[in-house]
Amino acid sequence: MRDSNAKRVVQSSATDRKKRCNTASASGMGCQGEFGAIECCIKGASRGIAGPLDFEQLSSFALVSTPHQIRRLRHNLPEQATPQMAQGITPFSMPLDQVAALLDRLPSIPFFAKDCSLQYIAVNAAMMRLCGRTRRQNLLGRTAGDVFPSYLARRYEALDLRVLTTGQALHDWLDLSRAADGRSIWLHFSRFPLYDNDSHICGVVAVGRELPMSIKRAEGYERLSRMAKALHKSPEQPLTLGFRAKMLGCSVSQLERDFRRVFGVSPREFHARVRFDLALTLLAQSTHITSIAHACGYHDHSAFSRHFKRATNMTPTQYANAAAMVRGRA
Repeated sequence: MRDSNAKRVVQSSATDRKKRCNTASASGMGCQGEFGAIECCIKGASRGIAGPLDFEQLSSFALVSTPHQIRRLRHNLPEQATPQMAQGITPFSMPLDQVAALLDRLPSIPFFAKDCSLQYIAVNAAMMRLCGRTRRQNLLGRTAGDVFPSYLARRYEALDLRVLTTGQALHDWLDLSRAADGRSIWLHFSRFPLYDNDSHICGVVAVGRELPMSIKRAEGYERLSRMAKALHKSPEQPLTLGFRAKMLGCSVSQLERDFRRVFGVSPREFHARVRFDLALTLLAQSTHITSIAHACGYHDHSAFSRHFKRATNMTPTQYANAAAMVRGRA
């Protein structure tokens, strides 16, 4: 599944933020274990359409979240990669409700999709349990305000709107939530925009996992949540791991262990992934490589280009030009 996901290169920008869809597809990002496999499966459907998902139609569009995936992708593309060249994927269709049904057997992996009015259009069994619903139809068509306390609903819908208005996915967020039965739970989740046939945003999708709970683990989750949000907010800033560990009240080694336990990577690898995801998003919208390099924390164009090509075997300009071709077709 990862190989299929890795054959699609470019995430194009969306212009129409108001268009709605009843059926769309979902996307995810890689992490570790079962959750990583699920998110990569969902990522394979990152470009939604108003109808069953057709991988052959969507093969020009992708969100590739790790340098490893990009490297694997590059082995299957010619030197001058373009969206049109990212073909050859085995045709495969799966409506969004079937994606939800596929995930029903995973009790700790909540999944949902919403339309532009933030009403649920697809949920799996874990999401129903989280919301205290026993039947899918009792949740479809409702909003977060109908099922969560107001303070949680406002927070969740703010994140949904951020994805809808910016078109940028939110990777690796940790959030302290509350289940319908009153339990406090930590969720590790990601949110992604849904796209229709014309590459217009028509909703938002999320996939997450419920983390094991204990007092000691909860303290670690709180540290990770604060640091992950800081890195997402200012990815251009240096990692300064010792300083951040001190501010969080733990040792560097403890922070390293926490990151590997939850995210499956070290803090430095996590920071690099955040910067790389930002670079892919910005390159899909602009060809101003120097400005993008600075936004991603690189002091000069050449250093950024070296790191990007080392990860992808493509230059930033090649990637940006391929994205521009897709934007021109949309």
